[in-house]
Amino acid sequence: MAEEEIIIIEEEEAAGLDIVAETYEDEDTAKPAFKLKRKHIIIASVSLFLLLFLLILLNLGNDKPMHKNIVISEEQTTEKEKIKHLSSSQIQQMITRANVLYESGHKNDALKLYEKIATFSESISYYNLGVAQLKDKQYEKAIKSFNLAIKNKQNLCVSSLNAAVASLELNDKKRFQNYINMAYSYLPEESTSPMYSYYYSLVNFYQENYLEALSSLEHRSSENYVLTQDQLHAKINILFSSYYSAISNLEKNYQDENSFTLGLLYANLGDSVLAKKYLRLAIEQRNEPVKAQLALSYITLKAGQIDEASVLLNSITDMYPDEIYNYYPIETYLKESLFDIDLAQNNFHENIIHNTSTIYQILFYFAPYKIFNADRTISYIRKGNANISIDNISGASGYLNTGASLSNVNLNIAKSIHMALNFKLQEANQKLQELVNTYPNHSILQYNLGLTYAQLGKINLAHKHFLKSNHLDAKNYLSGIFAIMCAKIINQENPTFNKILKSNLAHEDKTPEFDLYRALLHFKEGNFPATYAWIEEVNTNKPFHLAFETLIAKSMNKDKIAQKSIQKLIKVLPDDILPHLMYIDIFYSKEDNKFFARKAMAHLKHQKFHMDDYYYGPFITKYLYTQYAQITGSLYPLKQELQDRLSIETKNPISIMQALALVSIYTKDFEQAYSIYNELIDTFKQQDSHTLFLAAIAATGAQHPANAIALLELARRKNPKHKESRYALGLLYLQTQNNKGAVTAFRYMGSMNFQSQFFNFRIKTNKD
Repeated sequence: MAEEEIIIIEEEEAAGLDIVAETYEDEDTAKPAFKLKRKHIIIASVSLFLLLFLLILLNLGNDKPMHKNIVISEEQTTEKEKIKHLSSSQIQQMITRANVLYESGHKNDALKLYEKIATFSESISYYNLGVAQLKDKQYEKAIKSFNLAIKNKQNLCVSSLNAAVASLELNDKKRFQNYINMAYSYLPEESTSPMYSYYYSLVNFYQENYLEALSSLEHRSSENYVLTQDQLHAKINILFSSYYSAISNLEKNYQDENSFTLGLLYANLGDSVLAKKYLRLAIEQRNEPVKAQLALSYITLKAGQIDEASVLLNSITDMYPDEIYNYYPIETYLKESLFDIDLAQNNFHENIIHNTSTIYQILFYFAPYKIFNADRTISYIRKGNANISIDNISGASGYLNTGASLSNVNLNIAKSIHMALNFKLQEANQKLQELVNTYPNHSILQYNLGLTYAQLGKINLAHKHFLKSNHLDAKNYLSGIFAIMCAKIINQENPTFNKILKSNLAHEDKTPEFDLYRALLHFKEGNFPATYAWIEEVNTNKPFHLAFETLIAKSMNKDKIAQKSIQKLIKVLPDDILPHLMYIDIFYSKEDNKFFARKAMAHLKHQKFHMDDYYYGPFITKYLYTQYAQITGSLYPLKQELQDRLSIETKNPISIMQALALVSIYTKDFEQAYSIYNELIDTFKQQDSHTLFLAAIAATGAQHPANAIALLELARRKNPKHKESRYALGLLYLQTQNNKGAVTAFRYMGSMNFQSQFFNFRIKTNKD
């Protein structure tokens, strides 16, 4: 007999394999998994590069059947039927003609001929008529034809399967289940057929007995229809997250129609090169053109190739403006490494404390404030080892003799420094702002104001005033160097300015002061051997020098030198928090995460800090102390401490509110954090880009995407090259189906391998 050919209908899914491993039932009615369970994304844990990503692309939210349908596509007869009916050459010729007409596209003529044949040979004609009607999407007629074939007891199993397929297309759950059960009951009659394993696989697949189907596909009784069986095998492997096996199934007999699915599978495994290769092939072949291009753009975005992704998104949006939002809806979320202790511990060293921004802000913490006409005013500041500058040491013992005869500007500079050194950084910043408004061309004022901004974490404003200070006095090299460091943090580097400052400094004499400045420039450029030469020459106990020495040694893996330097720094500043946080990192960062966390907790537990350093001092202390609380599981006691402190604060609550809002983000109290940031922005006018960005993080966590977008737009305008703001803004625009806005946000990031510390995205499913 001619064996029944069974084909999986492609429907709208040209790849033919878009199956995911999880489904869910609609709330109203439990639906069979083969059709009515909507697709849900699987999270592959292969790499963070595409974590939460690839099966994001496997037909998310599609209302089409999850499993491809089966149809008999040629004339089917048993050997008995051949003997009984095909002796008539006239009927055979009519059948042949009908088949040719159908295959050549003359479907209506073919259907009429099949119906005519029915008057001569019911058992043959009804079956083939059903096949033709099924292919022509005449599902009700097809079911009637297959019922007649079943009634004539011919092709029982496969007729039942095809009737089930037609029911599936009609979204008729009850009839589908009946026909599948019939097919299962007729399976024993096919036990002697070479195609038995194939039928067995199909029936069990539709009944969701996937292990049974997998077993029969791996132990085939026939090698007929290899491609179809390989596709079905791949589907089931995808269901069980066996992506390598699924790829093997599809690649050993590669078909162009599978390029889209292969692209998705490789992306799920984190292989962006092969993922892009197959998706580009799918695009060339017009295989799911919208989905393939959208998938390619998202894979590129996940890979951190932001500029390329924005070009792809712009192009696909222009080409398919009406379709683009039908697939893969974006959801922006905060990375779990911000909240999960284990992930936070893994993330801590590379992305937190050894981050370039953190390192520069540590330098800003210890950097010296400057006074004007130091010869006249130095005697009025009781601070050890002060010369032309005053070390910015939290809790330093210097006090000002306010009765000294100073000029108005010098007196106010001295008062501002006094505030800054005694954990009143907000007040110092406000006073210096007032002075700069009165004396805008005062280089030292601009430098000190820039330093307070840098310590408050408002790097874009710090950059502005450091730059202004250096322009007013080219000999103020420290302001120029700090401007360069700020520019690095906010992605606004100016190579011309850097070159001029470096050239000017190279012509200065070899003195301890200029050698320090040259070492700072070498450090910023990553020229650590040159900075090490400075370590060998310097011999002071100034906090700024000791902190710099510690950072240089740490960068060069000179552990003993780093440990010696940090111990000296702690002796000079025993009550400041930041030196102790550096101490923990220097001594224990190479230990495993759990041991490091235990050592951190033990060390911090036995210290008696100036907590005003945390409440009112530089942002870097707030940030790192909060991070240490996160990895040691101490966030909630810290939050309670801040709430208690805020309840009794009467003079300047801004700094404590900032600390509480930051901690609330890490404890996932997003609404509280969002509310606090709103008050800081609206009531206390803290409208710098840094505060706006943190507020946007809180808004995202609280699921207020529109508010987050508004905050990020403000942040971007104040600091247009801040990558984190632009990236988050782009993702949120994608979420709100504004691809053009996303493209604008992503454009000019100029990033290869950019990975956000805060934001990620996934495809939102109907289950979410």
